[in-house]
Amino acid sequence: MSLQTVAIIGAGNGGHAAAAELALMGYTVRMHDVDPDVVAGIASRGGVEVSGVMSGFGPVAFAGTDLAQVVEGAEYIMVITARFAHARIAEALAPLLREDAALLLNPGSSCGALEFAKVLREKGCRTSVSTTATLPYAARVEEPGRVRVTLLARTLFFATFPGRETETEARRWGRLFPELEPMSSDLEVSLNNGNPITHPAPMLLNAARIENTKGDFLFYREGTSPSVVRVSEALDRERLALCRALGLAEIPATERLYRLGYAEKIYPTLLEVYKNSQAFGPIKAPESMDYRYVYEDIPYGSVFFASLGRMLGVPTPATDTIVDLAGLMTGQDFRKTGLTLASLGLEGLEAGEFMEFLKTGRSTKVTWSD
Repeated sequence: MSLQTVAIIGAGNGGHAAAAELALMGYTVRMHDVDPDVVAGIASRGGVEVSGVMSGFGPVAFAGTDLAQVVEGAEYIMVITARFAHARIAEALAPLLREDAALLLNPGSSCGALEFAKVLREKGCRTSVSTTATLPYAARVEEPGRVRVTLLARTLFFATFPGRETETEARRWGRLFPELEPMSSDLEVSLNNGNPITHPAPMLLNAARIENTKGDFLFYREGTSPSVVRVSEALDRERLALCRALGLAEIPATERLYRLGYAEKIYPTLLEVYKNSQAFGPIKAPESMDYRYVYEDIPYGSVFFASLGRMLGVPTPATDTIVDLAGLMTGQDFRKTGLTLASLGLEGLEAGEFMEFLKTGRSTKVTWSD
């Protein structure tokens, strides 16, 4: 068994970029995806060709749809998929994981590590689950086996569930990603996942333009304005209020985007970030409303933030408006299907008990606890 093998689950933009970077660093890389055409394209090339702020060819030892073959004997296992796929992947991984495996959701979106751990433990697997708040890259796949990377994140907020394992896991994953910045818990990382602040307002308020042009405009340069960004800034104030109520780090969106590398400095307003950032500049709008900015960031971000607000007694009117508007526009009941404290089996906890559970993984009130 090689101690230098990385199993990457998910061969999308982030998976391609990670495979290229880690293979170029000397790691043996294996890749899994549910789309046979994608992994066949990678396998036929023998790896991933990367251009942009990284360049070169990263060999991939194996790319396929057989999950067991990809993860067997791997020292590091990274899940780089859309948030809605996490529960399904956790269920499939549970019988394949060693308890001491290094497992990272990259990224975990909102409380991805908690949900992943819940599914694993319900299947009898006690493996710790680590998470980042964002991908290490801004990247776009050009075709299977070819990816263009336009940004490398300067900082990756990181934590492990249970939190008592964060320091140990940060040392392990820091060998692959030196830019890791450990936080106290999966919840603190989740509240610094900026996607529920950045994406929903421009997405919903540009719906007609997206549908009529198939996304033929620059999402941040042309899809934001003072009125649109006022909504995003209201969402950010509510996020910061949640952090304040829990005693967690309050990092405004403008500062977070600078620390991650999406802005060259801390701009006074979000609008100035979107209009001036070289990283945001070339990003085009999605081709349709059927996109993760709606179907990931709202049910797994906005809905969870609102659920947390109800537990803490923190009002979230802007977040509630986004959830309601998205539901009207899509015909989906995101409050019913989205991530909540109840869906995580944590609705019986008070705030202090929740924070202790995040640290220890243990509570007599949580059926799936350690």
